[in-house]
Amino acid sequence: MSEYEDTLQAIKTTYGPLLRQKDLCEAAGICQTKAMKLIRSGQIPSVFLAEGRIRRYAILAEDAASFIVSRRFARSGLNEIEAHGLRIILSTEPDMLSTPQAQLITGINKNSVERWILAGKLPAIMWKTAYRIPKKDLIDYMTTSAFWKARTSSIQRLAIRRFLVWYIDRKENYQKGGSGHEERFR
Repeated sequence: MSEYEDTLQAIKTTYGPLLRQKDLCEAAGICQTKAMKLIRSGQIPSVFLAEGRIRRYAILAEDAASFIVSRRFARSGLNEIEAHGLRIILSTEPDMLSTPQAQLITGINKNSVERWILAGKLPAIMWKTAYRIPKKDLIDYMTTSAFWKARTSSIQRLAIRRFLVWYIDRKENYQKGGSGHEERFR
């Protein structure tokens, strides 16, 4: 069974076919305020029920399961194909990168890169008076969800993400069509 079907089955056995807001919070691991914002904005489809003074929202188990699965997917980092595309992008870079080079690649401020190093999130070596970051470790960090959820948005990260989407699309199209370009993507 797929992850969606497993999640749906678990929700239906625990809560039944309809969930209350409180049940959704428990199943998805979110607070009630966040659930209310998602329901009111329409990100989680629901039915408004008014019983006198009591106002409730009913959420279908299918909608709750799709929200939970999409939330899990959004939390994860890059998959193996995207990581391979990232290695292709950085193939021309040297094996050891300085902090400014890492800043240019990631689109994150130099101070933030140094904070990642000091926090132990990004392994680095102190060489003379500057940090040197192994390219492999930078790629490993860029494949985690922590990198993609950083508060700053940059043109570099947007460009990397768009390239990865294009790369996966091209790879899937070539594999389906068998147009002889598969060798380029190995």
